[in-house]
Amino acid sequence: MIDSSTTPGLRDSLARLASNALSLVHTRLALAGVELAEERDRLKSQLTLLVVGVVAAGFALLSASILVIVLFWDTHREGAIIVMTLVYAAIAAWTLRRATTIRRDAPAPFAATLAELEKDRQRFVRQSVP
Repeated sequence: MIDSSTTPGLRDSLARLASNALSLVHTRLALAGVELAEERDRLKSQLTLLVVGVVAAGFALLSASILVIVLFWDTHREGAIIVMTLVYAAIAAWTLRRATTIRRDAPAPFAATLAELEKDRQRFVRQSVP
């Protein structure tokens, strides 16, 4: 039989534990929400800049290509076309390599949230081991 004088203390302790656990979950969810918003805003900015940059670069390259080919049309039209093709191939190779590097080096989404949850897990494991 449980002594009734210790039950309120146990109940209070369980209530505080539940309150602390809820507070911890709330904090971690708030952190995840902030990180999600930051990631969304960063992605929108990058996508907008990428689209504008690609369109502008496309027009510039098209204009430059036409200019080079027109300038060399009478003397070296095949050479001008070959050189422009090689320039575009080099630009494409560089941009694809750079995009791969950026994707590979980017931090994992929600890294801070996951790190905090891991710290919490380790703290609980240490406290539960006698």
